Amino acid sequence: MSGQTPEGIQRLRSAEIIEEGCADEMVQDYEFLRRIEHHLQILDDRQTHVVPVEPTELRALAHRVMGRDATAESFLDALDECRKRVRSRYDRFVA
Repeated sequence: MSGQTPEGIQRLRSAEIIEEGCADEMVQDYEFLRRIEHHLQILDDRQTHVVPVEPTELRALAHRVMGRDATAESFLDALDECRKRVRSRYDRFVA
């Protein structure tokens, strides 16, 4: 058993349990969410998983995660789409 999520996803793909495109998207979503988590913890200097609601903090997080051209709105849209894909995959493969 692997403790590393991307490697585990690739093993599921190799076993033909999930399709290649799905596996790639799952790894990208995992990395996106981990990047958000990492930056949230740096901002608060503690373990947290709460996305800020204050506009300045949210914009700063968007820039750190998605680059200088990102807006709070584009970040929230990307996060929402990622969450929807993760939920859909969870429902399909786990629930």
